[in-house]
Amino acid sequence: MKPYSQKCLNEARYEFNKRLSRARVVVENTFGILDSKFGVFQKPISLEPQKAKTIRSTMACCYVHNFLAKESNQIYFHPNEISTDEYDIADLQTL
Repeated sequence: MKPYSQKCLNEARYEFNKRLSRARVVVENTFGILDSKFGVFQKPISLEPQKAKTIRSTMACCYVHNFLAKESNQIYFHPNEISTDEYDIADLQTL
């Protein structure tokens, strides 16, 4: 999705741009976390879009991440990283 141009903003469009920006930040942060934990996001998936869709590697990584964060919090996270109490990637399904 594209934000509205700054030239023709009314209150509703301004609010849309603000929410779109927040959603984009959440998605970018989530992929940053997944990229740091799983190497699959460091290069493009070399499949046709339809096949890549059926594999659902993104959702699989989200589930694995959340499982490891909850079951092995002290082992999975580096001491300088934030813990699972502060974020949960599973919320991506609702975006």
